[in-house]
Amino acid sequence: VTTAKITDANVTAAKVSSSVAQLGKNLIQNGAMTVTQRGASATALTGNTMTQIDRHRMWENSAAEYTTAQDTDVPSTGEFANALKIAVTTAEASVADGDFNVIFQRFEGQDFRQLAYNTASAKTLTFSGWIRSTKTGVICAFLKQNDGSKSYVREITIDTTNTWQQFEVTFPGDTAAGTAWNDDDTLGGQVGLCLDGGATYQNTAGAWHSGTVFCTSNQINASDNTSNTIHLTGLQLEVGSVATDFEHEPFSVTLAKCQRHYFQRTQRPQGAGTVQTATLSPVQVEFPVTMRAVPTVVVSDVSKGDLRDGTNTFATTAIALDLGGTSSCQLLITTGSSLTAGNGSLLFMDTSEYIAYTAEL
Repeated sequence: VTTAKITDANVTAAKVSSSVAQLGKNLIQNGAMTVTQRGASATALTGNTMTQIDRHRMWENSAAEYTTAQDTDVPSTGEFANALKIAVTTAEASVADGDFNVIFQRFEGQDFRQLAYNTASAKTLTFSGWIRSTKTGVICAFLKQNDGSKSYVREITIDTTNTWQQFEVTFPGDTAAGTAWNDDDTLGGQVGLCLDGGATYQNTAGAWHSGTVFCTSNQINASDNTSNTIHLTGLQLEVGSVATDFEHEPFSVTLAKCQRHYFQRTQRPQGAGTVQTATLSPVQVEFPVTMRAVPTVVVSDVSKGDLRDGTNTFATTAIALDLGGTSSCQLLITTGSSLTAGNGSLLFMDTSEYIAYTAEL
């Protein structure tokens, strides 16, 4: 019996059946827009701000203003339940040279070190997804290598207004000598789409450029009317020169990836500790996953915290990070008075209030 052998060169992602799992191929986190720890309803953004859709950030650097939200307007394929909706709330009729508005995701350097940039073995990346826009024309995709301060731009043509369409662009690996992606948990790179960009941030498509480039001179101004919206879902960034089927991973896996950068707790016991004095109690908080870095603590409303001391409950007047770590931390809780030193303590938040821990890039 002669057994045919498939050569290694012929075993590629593009030739693997879509029914075969290829876990871990998508470098973009939460590309199906499922995790919304900050809430799903529309929220106005300013400056360089995280959207409600975890891991997706928007940078407004112009007079234009936007809201973002999780939306159920999705492609008709049936494989996606959610999309990121970006809506213009303050229009910008003319884009100045230094203006730009982009939606993007930032990555740790260690997640991209595998690409072998600045060597002869530098790998090509393919960026794909679904987009729906009220405006037709060219919207640019960009890849920024922060460690080496270099950018690559591709053009995507929106053919039909308010119609879902797939896009696919490639970013060839950077083989030129320079700074490779850092093998650490700091900012290494970012990938995204440009809504508008002035001359300062424009350059030609299909080449590596020094500095920050978001678009070409063909980029439309998607911010010129308050009726403009853009929807995105199914975003994927993978090694290789062709787009493969979107990697649908368990919700729990996506959530854990997002919680490495941000998570929040509402109501339930935030943590437990032992009362020190009549007004102070440290509380130990365990994180659901190891975070990227020691997080910043954000309390929605300090006055809505409750510290339980035995059978008594006292309103909090201050909640602050006391000892920080990446797998747990200690909060120092202050109340008005009447705590009993030595008693066990539990920290709660009132309904709809939360404590958030952020280690975003």
